[in-house]
Amino acid sequence: MSLGFEVCYLIRPKESLLRLTAENPAPDADWELTTPQVWTRVETTHDDSQTEHRAAYVKLLFLAWLHHSILASLCERPREDSDSRLEKMLGPEPYTPAVFDRWWSIERFDDNSAVENVERLIGVGSLKKIAAPNVDYVARHLHFVLQKKARESGTSQ
Repeated sequence: MSLGFEVCYLIRPKESLLRLTAENPAPDADWELTTPQVWTRVETTHDDSQTEHRAAYVKLLFLAWLHHSILASLCERPREDSDSRLEKMLGPEPYTPAVFDRWWSIERFDDNSAVENVERLIGVGSLKKIAAPNVDYVARHLHFVLQKKARESGTSQ
């Protein structure tokens, strides 16, 4: 029996893309190209394919997503300069991992931790050693977590 586990892929723009979008800005379109994104997928323990091959698949899906979400709708809307720029970036079909690698980077993480799980694991003594002066959210949330731990342990803070 194989077990499934969630893997995260962090997709980030490279400097080449940031320069290109800075030279020809299109604020309404650039966010989709330049905002770091985390994509997740379930992988299984019986999958013996190389990690690079699984990352290549995510790269290709990202390129297909850009085509689908931006370029596939050109028959329904006016063409914008950012559309032509994206077409040049992607180049001729079929799109390949090399196209992705020119403009974006990808990092794979299979050991992710939910902040809430980490909070539960950290002892009160360690939590009391951290602070972010003048950041109200941190102070309030840290106080909340410490109070919650005190209630769970039956002690007062």
